[in-house]
Amino acid sequence: MPEKRNISRDSETDRCIQRANGLLTLAERELSAFMSAVDKCFGAEQARQSALDWIAELKVMDWPSGELVPDWRQATFAASARLGTLGSRNFVGGQRKLSNGHR
Repeated sequence: MPEKRNISRDSETDRCIQRANGLLTLAERELSAFMSAVDKCFGAEQARQSALDWIAELKVMDWPSGELVPDWRQATFAASARLGTLGSRNFVGGQRKLSNGHR
């Protein structure tokens, strides 16, 4: 009997590991697309900061139970909102302000 229990536990562990790997792949795709868009619009430094904001949003996100997939876009929307407040301060007259005050 103990062998059956170990097999069951191992297969359950394998299933959980496979699910976690699949979820991580989806999260990486979402984060990568977000960072790429931020980099294109605001530059590499802001893309790095936005990635940290995105990851921070994962910590406070409501996670679904069971077999449902988390809505990674919730993190993207929240991190974008942070970026939006920055964006409105960094653009004047349709042009991006540079850090040294030039446009």
